[in-house]
Amino acid sequence: MKHKIFQRCIRKGIAVFMAGVAACSLLLSYTGGADVVEAATDWSQGEVWIGGTEVTKSNCDNIFNETGADGNPTAHYDLATSTLYLNGVNIRDTYRRKEGGEYKEYSLYADRLVEHLVITGENSFSEGIFEVYARSSTAVYSITGTGRVRCQGNFCWQVTEAPPTKYLIFGSEAEKTGPTIDAGNGVKVAGIGLQMYGGVIKGFSKEGKGFDHVINGTYANRFVQLYNDSILMVRKGKASTKMPTDAYLSSSTKIVMGKNNTDYFGWVVYMARDAKNMIIGLDDLGLDPTAEDYFDTDIDVLGFTEDATVYSVDVEWGAMTFQYENTTWDATEHKTIAGAEWKVYDSEKSKVLDTTQDAINQIKVTNHSNAEVYATLDYAGAKTDDADYTDTIGGFTKSTEDTDTQLTPKAGDVPDYLTLATADNSTDAAVAGTPTTGTVFFMPSGIKEEYKTADGIAKWSQLGTITVGIKTEKPSV
Repeated sequence: MKHKIFQRCIRKGIAVFMAGVAACSLLLSYTGGADVVEAATDWSQGEVWIGGTEVTKSNCDNIFNETGADGNPTAHYDLATSTLYLNGVNIRDTYRRKEGGEYKEYSLYADRLVEHLVITGENSFSEGIFEVYARSSTAVYSITGTGRVRCQGNFCWQVTEAPPTKYLIFGSEAEKTGPTIDAGNGVKVAGIGLQMYGGVIKGFSKEGKGFDHVINGTYANRFVQLYNDSILMVRKGKASTKMPTDAYLSSSTKIVMGKNNTDYFGWVVYMARDAKNMIIGLDDLGLDPTAEDYFDTDIDVLGFTEDATVYSVDVEWGAMTFQYENTTWDATEHKTIAGAEWKVYDSEKSKVLDTTQDAINQIKVTNHSNAEVYATLDYAGAKTDDADYTDTIGGFTKSTEDTDTQLTPKAGDVPDYLTLATADNSTDAAVAGTPTTGTVFFMPSGIKEEYKTADGIAKWSQLGTITVGIKTEKPSV
C-alpha cells in the first residue's frame, strides 16, 4: 500500500530583479473551554497572528468564529496560560510584516505571548513562516496533542532569554503520545533543547542543524533527547553519516540522543532507544518507508477565478564608466585648472564627457505589465581588503522627457524609486496599450583624499554596485 502523507512545498512567484519570497506555515488546536477571570497575558509585550487575523482579547475565545469536527473552536487562545490551540484550521492567507527593510510573510506569528501549543485534528498552512518567538527565562514551553501540522515552509520555535537547561517539551511523558509536524522547508528550534516524549517531527535540515543556539552555541546539554515512541526525521545528508549518540554540530553541541535506523529515500530516521520496531512504528503513522514512492509528496490543489496580473519589466544598463578629475589641463592657457569632480567617461572614444546625462550612465526601466510597478534605485560603495570606496556615494536624476513617470528621492530607509504606470493604458479595448518607460542617470560623488591623485584608483576598479529592484507595492517606511 502506498502512503503519501507529506505535502510538497509549492513555491510560486514572479522572477523580477532581486526579489524573493520566503514561505512557511504551522498550526494547532483547542481541547476545552476557558472562562478567564483574570488574564495573565500582557498584550503590550507582544502579538499573535494566525494568517491575516490578529488574536485579540475580543476574539481569543474563538478566533475565527467557527468550530471544528469535535464542536470546539478551530483556533483558541487561553490568556491565563498563554496557550494556543489549533483544531483543524486551514490557513491560506498570511500576516505581512516588515523586518529590516524587507517584508516577510507569516502564516503564524507569535511574539512572546505563546508558551504552549496544543495540536488537534488535521491542520494545514499554505504559505508563510510559522514562528513562535519567546523570550521568557522562566516559562516551560511545550507542544502537545495528537493532531497533525502540515507546513509548506518552516516551523520555527525561537527562545532568546532562556537558561541552557531549558527544553521545548514535545508530546506527553505520561501518556507517551505526541503530535505530528511535517514541515516542507524544515524545522528549527533555536536557543533551547528539545525533549520528545512521543509523536513525529519531519523536516529537520539535512545537516542536522534544525536547532540553533541563539544565546550560546557551546551549551553541551542543548541536544535532542528522544523517549517513548518519538520519531525524528532528518533530510538525508551530513546527518546520515553520524552516529546518533555522537552527532555533533560542533565540538560540544550534541544533535540527537536516540538510535538511527536505516536511511529511507532521502530521510534519516531517528527513534528513541526503547522505541518499537521502526517499520511498525512508522506504519502506525500511515507511513511505509519501504515503498518506492515514499519520497513522493502530495498537496491539495486550490483555485479561484480572477483576471490575472502579469508582471513583465525590462531593465537596460549603460556602461557605468566614470573618471575622477582632480584637475584639468587648459590647452589654451597652458596651465592646470582645479576640477575635482567625477565625469562620465566614454571608453570607446577614450575621453571624458561634459554631461551628466548620456547613454553611458543611463538606466532605463520599461513596464510591460498590466499593473503599476515601482523600480527602486540604490547604490552602495565597494570595500575590499585593498581599497575602500564606501565614501563614494551616488545619485539618480530622471530624464525630463519622461512625463508619465515619477522619481521619488531617497527618504530614510526607503531608496530612490521610479513609479511606472501600467501598460494597460489604452482607452479602446481593441487597441494595444503602450509600455511605460522610466529613464534615470547615475552620477557618483565623493572620494577619499588618498584616491584623488592620478594613480589613486587603477583603471576600471569597481567603485560600487547599483541595484534596481522591482516592487509591486509602493515602497514605504
